[in-house]
Amino acid sequence: MHGVNFENPWLLGVDRAKRRVPAWAAAMGSVVFAAGVLLSFKAIGGPLVGALSDAVKGLPGGWGVAVAQGILQLLVFAPFLLVTVVGVRLEGRWIGGESGRGVQRGLAGLLLGMFGFGASVAIAWAAGAIEPGADAALAPIALSLLFGVAIVGFQAFAEEAFFRAWLQPLLSIQWGPWIGLVGTSLLFAGLHIIAGANSVLAVVNLFLGGMMFGLLAMRSGGLAAPAAAHFAWNWTETGGMGLDPTPTGGLISLHLHGPTFWSGGADTMNGSLATTIVLIVIVAGLTLIRAILSGPGAGRRSDPAP
Repeated sequence: MHGVNFENPWLLGVDRAKRRVPAWAAAMGSVVFAAGVLLSFKAIGGPLVGALSDAVKGLPGGWGVAVAQGILQLLVFAPFLLVTVVGVRLEGRWIGGESGRGVQRGLAGLLLGMFGFGASVAIAWAAGAIEPGADAALAPIALSLLFGVAIVGFQAFAEEAFFRAWLQPLLSIQWGPWIGLVGTSLLFAGLHIIAGANSVLAVVNLFLGGMMFGLLAMRSGGLAAPAAAHFAWNWTETGGMGLDPTPTGGLISLHLHGPTFWSGGADTMNGSLATTIVLIVIVAGLTLIRAILSGPGAGRRSDPAP
């Protein structure tokens, strides 16, 4: 369990890098790059999905549309991963972070993401905003699982690599660990505003989600935990519970309804107060956990941050 400070191994790799991009240039460049990619595909995404769907319309069930959307996701997020790999290699470091125990960290991230989103659903259900649906998946469950895992997994890894492996350590080592964490989380929320977040509450939740993933990266010293948590959260919503359905369907089908405050409206669970409550609890826990585990009076004078 690492501290949010300059001794964190997630930051030491940047500190030892052969070359270092100025933090202001990285922040501004990431905004321009992300906005350019998302706005470009926002403009051509609809026609492109239509054209790709026609090209694979012979596939059974909803798989034509599913494959078309999968290709679009690949085209959108592959540039983020490419920029990350090129950036960190030019600096002379790698995106994985501290070596060792990657499986354990990944498993912890999976459990946190799955149970975190499950807790949000439980709160929304108790508030009367979720009801079971009768929609059947358009493809066999096994294929739906494989396809959904591939798409969501690639998207989550690309986003976490870009924000948490490249941008956050770079900002943190030059501006300070907490400023870098908060700044990256703001940029993460901003990316989703461009992608289509509608409500203030959704933007707040996306910022808190960025804080959760960023703290996971710092506390674990690697990319495995935040990438796994991001994947588990997103896939539990889509492929698991069908709340933000894909053409391949989900294992079960739940419907959001009722007051937007709880159902999230057009933002689905991203805009729900239930998600806000859960994310605040998780972020607070990840912020305080090192101090709690260490006990009163623990720590070194060189380790002022929690």
